[in-house]
Amino acid sequence: MSRPAPSRPRTLVLHNGEKAPPTFSPEEMGARVERLRAHLVFRTSWLYTPGGHNFVATMLRLFQGSEPVRVVDDQHGCPTWARPLAEAVAGLLAERDARTLEAHRGLYHLCAAGATSWHGFAAAIRARARPPARAPLYPIRSAEYPVAARRPARSVLCCDRARERLGLALPGWLEQLDGAMPEFNAARADAH
Repeated sequence: MSRPAPSRPRTLVLHNGEKAPPTFSPEEMGARVERLRAHLVFRTSWLYTPGGHNFVATMLRLFQGSEPVRVVDDQHGCPTWARPLAEAVAGLLAERDARTLEAHRGLYHLCAAGATSWHGFAAAIRARARPPARAPLYPIRSAEYPVAARRPARSVLCCDRARERLGLALPGWLEQLDGAMPEFNAARADAH
């Protein structure tokens, strides 16, 4: 006997007490996908910006302590500063007319060029920290850092479609970090 498809989203509760995204019937999911296709949607990865709670801010705080900082070295992604991402999308919207944008609607990946591990990202942050970092940094494997949700080993996004269809490409992740770090460092100096 088959179960009837849900008519409303169902929220699932995970083992750690958090709620999972609702599940949808195939018809509801199809309608959601069609609505998605009617827009320009940008998917990014490892997003950070000064003034928020994110990996860069956390690393800067931990590096000012004396305890060793251990960061996974077997998960890879594209650290992306929110400013160049927002500027690229805003520029696209300002340059193109509505008809051109409508012809290119859909889902696009848009993140920093290049990739690194969380440990590689942490090492780059540590090298740019002001005041200089005190805590040592060590690589670990994901198995040594238990988390409630399993993380993918490779979350590197291919941005070819955004570049080819929309002419959008972001600078490399290190170049972006170089641009963001003066703001992170200034914010830390103002807080002290």
